[in-house]
Amino acid sequence: MPNEETDISMYQHSMHYLTENQFEQYEISNFCKKDHQCLHNLHYWELEPYYAFGPSAHGYDGSKRYWNVKNLDKYFSLISDGNLPLDNEERLTDINRFNELIFNGLRLSKGIPIKQLTQYLDGNVQDILEPKIHKWSGLDICNGHLLLKGNSILLADEIATDLFLD
Repeated sequence: MPNEETDISMYQHSMHYLTENQFEQYEISNFCKKDHQCLHNLHYWELEPYYAFGPSAHGYDGSKRYWNVKNLDKYFSLISDGNLPLDNEERLTDINRFNELIFNGLRLSKGIPIKQLTQYLDGNVQDILEPKIHKWSGLDICNGHLLLKGNSILLADEIATDLFLD
């Protein structure tokens, strides 16, 4: 693996090159031609429901995440017997959903709708966000979205972790 300085330089070069060639950055590590974002991945990042098809596949129904059995033979056997091929599931709390929106949504260039974050809080979201916005240069609220600007995307994971609720 390259050292951190080389890694950052390569990332910034890639960003510049892709932007100069009419690609839009819509997520930290994803670029596209205009209006050609990967809608499949956006469902994960925006915490929207998705189905699980196939062995080991994961799904999310808005309140629980579930995953299918890994073994192909067991998968087909369960389906043949008229059963769902579920291995397990986990119910997400409002804190889980808030933290996942923060972690995934800060990766998006458009950020996270503040209104969506408020769904998972009893208190005022501004009380949580304001101190962090002052702490992190590049963390901002624009047009009702919490987002990262400029080189702050290089610290996205660290900033997201700092915003997590306990």
